Amino acid sequence: VVAIDPNTGDILAFVSKPMYDPNLFVKGISQSDYNRLHTADSPFLNRVMQGRYPPGSVIKPQIALAGLSNDFITSSSTVNCNGSFQVPGNTHRFRDMGVHGTPNAHKAIERSCDVFFYSLAYEMGITSMTDFLTQFYLGRKTGIDLIGESPGVLPTPAYKQRTFKQAWYAGDSVTAGIGQSFWLTTPLQLAQMVSITAMLGETYVPHILHSHSHANSDERITKPLEPIEPMQVSSTKHWDTIIDSMVAVVHGNRGTARRINKGINYKIAGKTGTAQVKTIAQGERYNEKALDKRHRDHALFTAFAPADQPKIAISVVVENGGSGSGVAAPIAKEVIHAWLTDFREVSNSLQLNENAGE
Repeated sequence: VVAIDPNTGDILAFVSKPMYDPNLFVKGISQSDYNRLHTADSPFLNRVMQGRYPPGSVIKPQIALAGLSNDFITSSSTVNCNGSFQVPGNTHRFRDMGVHGTPNAHKAIERSCDVFFYSLAYEMGITSMTDFLTQFYLGRKTGIDLIGESPGVLPTPAYKQRTFKQAWYAGDSVTAGIGQSFWLTTPLQLAQMVSITAMLGETYVPHILHSHSHANSDERITKPLEPIEPMQVSSTKHWDTIIDSMVAVVHGNRGTARRINKGINYKIAGKTGTAQVKTIAQGERYNEKALDKRHRDHALFTAFAPADQPKIAISVVVENGGSGSGVAAPIAKEVIHAWLTDFREVSNSLQLNENAGE
């Protein structure tokens, strides 16, 4: 979990689990205790800025913005979704979890229609897509004032050739359109991405340090804010399109995160995501119970609130958690609500809906 004040870049929450007790190192750690920390769960890994995950559907609003800004689609463009997409001249079917009719960008984000984004990614091509999305600090470091940040992976033909010695295919671009393919992002990058979205392309570099003492006095020196380079978007109305659709994700009748909108008097703009860990063969169905826990989908959610006057931007990634809407979104809601109510209204436990969809 990582949360940012989009108005300043201040880090509001920074949680990586599993953790370890640093007190074990104060007087020297025993070999047995040290060995216990080297487990498959990697408690030494700072997941917020070093954990790398496919972003899944949480980047669909930003991909839609790329399509809008580069004139590949308009806000009224629609795609016929019959549950799958095929590259022209190819028999392979890229599947969707449902049939969504003829959604435009707004409906495709609200209901998380894969076919819309398969089609958009195919039409855009990987270069137009990734060139635009680097403005959201995907594929590069955010610049946080901590060492060890991972830049993640931007899915490009050069990366695939360099890493796997393989050519790029149209299908690689298609799956990149739903945050799969070769995408790898950190939770910090996703929080910065949604912070940039909240502020319509202008925000600040995220930072932990707010101020420090002068070496020779008690004077407090406030660290100056570092603005990012403003995003280049062809029209401000495109921001309205994607932000309205993110509000519909949480507050719309068909929104994938509509279950978290109860009991709040403000609007949350969000996006659910379920990132595939294990590749499912053509014709095979995803069966969570049959998979080893480490092969189950990651659960993701990104959001900012209030939607009309953002004070917090957040990303939640639950490793092998399954459902973005049922697992990650409720966690985000609790953090958002605690912050916006000055921690006056914090529940004692999270009621996770394990059976929810994306």
